[in-house]
Amino acid sequence: MRWLVLASALVLCGFPVAATLRARTRGIDLDNALGLMVATMVLIIPNSWPHYMVLLLLPLVQLAIAAYQRTAPRSAVALGASAYIVAELSWSTAYFARHHARPGLANVLIEGLFVSTLMVYLASYFMVISEVRDQDSGSKRVSDATTLTA
Repeated sequence: MRWLVLASALVLCGFPVAATLRARTRGIDLDNALGLMVATMVLIIPNSWPHYMVLLLLPLVQLAIAAYQRTAPRSAVALGASAYIVAELSWSTAYFARHHARPGLANVLIEGLFVSTLMVYLASYFMVISEVRDQDSGSKRVSDATTLTA
């Protein structure tokens, strides 16, 4: 069982490191890669508490800025928005359940924070990968061209 935990941590760390290295070798700005590393850190910490979710504001704000500039992939925007909703619903319903003498239900509901963290991780990964893919294809998005001229 221990080797399975180690293997999953290596996989979860390997994808962001590979994406960051690919972005770095192509001269892409590594701001989104920082958000990906923060999401990875929160995801792999074995005893992360709900207040660690505040760290996920960095990748979510990066995603919101990219969505506003229309440079974010739709899948990343959908995952980021869904992650926020899942976190809010999970926390509020778990809090309600705990204060109404249902601690078992609260413990199940709080696991939505893990799902939310995983969704932010995937959204950040899609952001970094889309930048690499856009540069590899040599095509600029229409929204990139309009934001550069504005």
